[in-house]
Amino acid sequence: MLGYVKFIHRWLGLLSGLVVFILGVTGACLVFEEDILLWGKPYAFVEPQKNTFISPDIILDSAKAQLPTETSAVSVWYGAPYRSARVTFSDSQSHEKTEIFVNPYNAAYIGKEVTDEEDHHAGFFHFMEEGHIHLWLPEEIGRPIVGYGTVIFVVILLTGIIWWYPKKWTKGTIRKSFLIKWDASIKRFTIDLHNVPGFYTMLIALILAITGLYFSFPIIGKMTYWMASGGKEPVQVQFPSSDTTSVMNKTTEEMLLHIWNRHYVPSDPSSLKQIFINIPSGAAAPWIVALNEHKISSHTVDLRFYDRYSGQELFKRNKETGEILHHDIAYRSMLYHYNIHLGRIGGRFTQWLMFVVSLICASLPITGFLIWYQRRWGKKKPVKR
Repeated sequence: MLGYVKFIHRWLGLLSGLVVFILGVTGACLVFEEDILLWGKPYAFVEPQKNTFISPDIILDSAKAQLPTETSAVSVWYGAPYRSARVTFSDSQSHEKTEIFVNPYNAAYIGKEVTDEEDHHAGFFHFMEEGHIHLWLPEEIGRPIVGYGTVIFVVILLTGIIWWYPKKWTKGTIRKSFLIKWDASIKRFTIDLHNVPGFYTMLIALILAITGLYFSFPIIGKMTYWMASGGKEPVQVQFPSSDTTSVMNKTTEEMLLHIWNRHYVPSDPSSLKQIFINIPSGAAAPWIVALNEHKISSHTVDLRFYDRYSGQELFKRNKETGEILHHDIAYRSMLYHYNIHLGRIGGRFTQWLMFVVSLICASLPITGFLIWYQRRWGKKKPVKR
């Protein structure tokens, strides 16, 4: 039995090694993407204060003063107490996106950033993301390779732990299984670098792999929904639209204040971590509000919708039955795949954990190949401790 396990582990490892290496390196690079991009933006931060945030209508007026009147406001965003408020504008002629950073405590202008709307398709992190998602190949080719390579990696992890498990627990096998002998021979040291970190990170590596499968295989999302909903099938969601037969009775600033008063609690500013308000552009488009009240993750949000004319709250519906979907826990659970995959649940600790584990995962194909090469073509010397 163990012979078959070793055979599967060895040859699947050689088959998928390059894919696992690329996914590990690119994944590690993406963990701290947001933090690294903010390093060069001092205007994105403010000194936290005890007083409450200024309402978005005033923030918008402050931002508008920095731009030509023909530029359209797209959104207003508030983050943590130490982050600047951000107003985004779009120029339909130049296709430029302008972000104005404003102090959320006094509405003072801090800085401006102008980018082309196509800039998100360039840069180091976009390159890493393309490698992580489809190996820089055409998506129809790369995505399946990543998906099946991840499935193989799960099998490798499970067979690896079976191979690692000692036949007998003795003082010597415990030392060999849980500790790296730094002064050992090259051959022994390579085996330790493969076995010991592989054991300690196996559980987290499995979580990374399984959450990653969600992006390659729709069946994973359906299974998640099925478990979270108690055995139900995913429903088709219809997003709400504004009533175009209504008469506009509120200005943009009044609507911003209306939405703000519904969701912001001045007596407890820390109750709201992030709020993103998207200003509607089309006649039937609603106001879209993304709220993050979940301290556990920076990327888990509640979406709220408001009629652009009356300000009345609108709701998502089941496309087939018309039933209102207020808070679909099953769909929310599916959002956690992304957050867990990038370590964005639990703060800095889980980010560093996923970063380190990703690098260790990238190292396993290298050390595994070296072990295989040494045993096949290396000098036949006994491995000594």
